Amino acid sequence: KIRRDFLWEGNSEKHKYHLVEWPKVLLPKLQGGLGIKDLALHNKCLLMKWLWRYTQEEHVLWKDVVSAKHGIQSHWCTSLSKAPYGVGVWKHICKLWEKFSQHKHFTVGNGLHIRFWKDKWLRNTVLMDDYPSLFNLARDPDSTISQNRDGTTWSIMFRRNMQDWEFNDLIKLLQTLQSFSLNTQATDQFKWGITGDGNYTVSAAYKQSRAFNAVTDHWPWKLIWKIKLPPKIVCFVGLHYMKHA
Repeated sequence: KIRRDFLWEGNSEKHKYHLVEWPKVLLPKLQGGLGIKDLALHNKCLLMKWLWRYTQEEHVLWKDVVSAKHGIQSHWCTSLSKAPYGVGVWKHICKLWEKFSQHKHFTVGNGLHIRFWKDKWLRNTVLMDDYPSLFNLARDPDSTISQNRDGTTWSIMFRRNMQDWEFNDLIKLLQTLQSFSLNTQATDQFKWGITGDGNYTVSAAYKQSRAFNAVTDHWPWKLIWKIKLPPKIVCFVGLHYMKHA
């Protein structure tokens, strides 16, 4: 609110009308806005950086303390505390895990920390969605890749023997897994899927989370900011299209 008031009113104590909706002002210049950063969203992206650090850093004091206090849900994240008080900042950071993990994928090493059914490691989907009937038969839905291996062969754990009509899905799954092999000398790696190198960055997360959409697809917004006219005229033209887009 402080930034919004300053934009339209400056340091004047006199109230002035806000001519454009604030969400439009937050859009990038190339999409019709002023490129002002959404501080609340940017703060969430900064907090998610801690989730990224948790997946990457090993044997560091801060991670050991957080893990001991909150418990470990998986190798990559802590348990989400449901206590109403006394859990500190980490509780609020963990609430962002679902959003953060939407773009996760893995590079498989020894398979000790990647879930066979629930994690995205073999393709762009998870096996529990590709083979729902087999997933319903899994002895441990959270079992890791290595737990479903026996040496160099696959030994997928099911809670009962297969019926005749269920073997087709199992054969398809084994055919999909046929060319895959574990690297027992390497560790599993957590990757974040939006950036090309798989590393999380605040700027990439902000751009993705903002879900930018142009106000209009028919107006060349670059012309507004590059045209050689007095600033007042440029602002008037920009306001006109922002209000009527």
